[in-house]
Amino acid sequence: MKFNKKFFLVVFVFLIIMGFVIFEKIKNRTIEDVAIIIGSVDNIENIKFEKISENLIQDNYSLNTKYDTDDYFINNLVNAYGKVPLINSDISINVNALYDLEDLFMDLNNHNYDNIIVRRGYLSCSNENDCVTDHRTGYDIDVYIKDREWEDFEGHKEAKYFINNAYRYGFVLRYNKKDNYQPWHFRYVGKVFSYLIHELEYDIDDFVNNLEVNTIYKFNDEETYFYKVKTDNIYIPKNIKYEISSTNSGEYVISYSLKTLTKLSEISDEFDLKNYSLNNEDINYNLILVNEENENKFLSDNIVIFEENKKLDKTVLESYSRMKEQANKLDNHILFSTSAYRSYEEQKEIFEEENSGIANKPGHSEHETGLALDLATDEKKVTYFYGTYIGKWVTDNAHEYGFILRYLDNKENITKISYEPWHFRFVEEMHATYMYEHYLTLEEYLNLFDLNKKYIMNYDNKNYLIYKYEVNDGNILKLENSVVYYLYDNCYLVITEM
Repeated sequence: MKFNKKFFLVVFVFLIIMGFVIFEKIKNRTIEDVAIIIGSVDNIENIKFEKISENLIQDNYSLNTKYDTDDYFINNLVNAYGKVPLINSDISINVNALYDLEDLFMDLNNHNYDNIIVRRGYLSCSNENDCVTDHRTGYDIDVYIKDREWEDFEGHKEAKYFINNAYRYGFVLRYNKKDNYQPWHFRYVGKVFSYLIHELEYDIDDFVNNLEVNTIYKFNDEETYFYKVKTDNIYIPKNIKYEISSTNSGEYVISYSLKTLTKLSEISDEFDLKNYSLNNEDINYNLILVNEENENKFLSDNIVIFEENKKLDKTVLESYSRMKEQANKLDNHILFSTSAYRSYEEQKEIFEEENSGIANKPGHSEHETGLALDLATDEKKVTYFYGTYIGKWVTDNAHEYGFILRYLDNKENITKISYEPWHFRFVEEMHATYMYEHYLTLEEYLNLFDLNKKYIMNYDNKNYLIYKYEVNDGNILKLENSVVYYLYDNCYLVITEM
């Protein structure tokens, strides 16, 4: 067989050209290469958005920071000692970042890379040099390899692993360009944005700048969405749990997910409901709506004492005790209740106190039910509960124990109560999980169910028949073995496991 030099030369040149084209394509990836444009906040179907003002924003982290004043940042700082390896015990990090940083270091340990240490976290604006550093955000960390100079980081196998895998835990290189490359400096941006920035090989500024305003993007094959808005036109998804990130340049970037463990759908199926006499001893009050308009109609006969003479409904105490036990395993601080059950007289006294401020009028406080409690740690005041390590965990996990954060951020127009990150209410696990996943207040949740219509709730791989029923004659239509919840006035919610 005769060797054809010309042919092989052509093939060789062709392969070089194709390799160059592929390289350039990879090099010049855009957001549309890893995500799909599905519409805008103005016209997307099936999802409702509501407009809010900037002063209502509680951002989860910061993106392309440009060194504004210190009070710009909502730091929510916690001491990282005992949670990740530190150069000293005085390093603080934003609580959201620290949670995922713990998991990153567990991953490192599983690969026997136990010599990477955090040498810098939050820096206050105490001198001129500190005032021009990303570390003022609380989201930035510097790492180094033990027993090496901090500049001597890149090139070692453990450093390579850290750089290549940090994005899986919400961290990206803050400065990844040749003219300002810092392989030891990482910024927490959350797992959604870290994945995108990693895939695109962008820096944070490039990522933010390449997002179109009000354009909604969707991950390929995922139920995760994100978009950018201007500060004078902030839209958030209505009744969907979301994360919002500041950019410090007149913009916010928002992400949300439609993946949930609970599903609710209206059905038209007929069921053979029977007429039962409604006995007080058969009524469950865990969903009772007590607010400005609805007076408390529940007087628990199971009030028990806990934590230095505080009082709570016995059933609620059992769930709270389990949650508290788990929370106290996480940290060297202790979870406790600052307030729980109050009698009508106690609530009246609080309400009438001079400068009591936000206290509900007697008869209209959830504390009178024995189903609610205010939480704190020995670390900070109750108003800073979310900014503590335990507070973050409770907020994210309370639904698994049947509790909801009762007064949500950006929901004051519904609850008539300002955001209270310390106030938790027992409603049972299924209801709490649905409200948590869909970012609903108790008012909104109960309004999902129209009178006399039937719904199927899927929770924990089980189906539940749910319908709202108004009782005027002392009788109620239900299936056998149904749970009957009193809501308000003559309104009840009936639930049956199918």
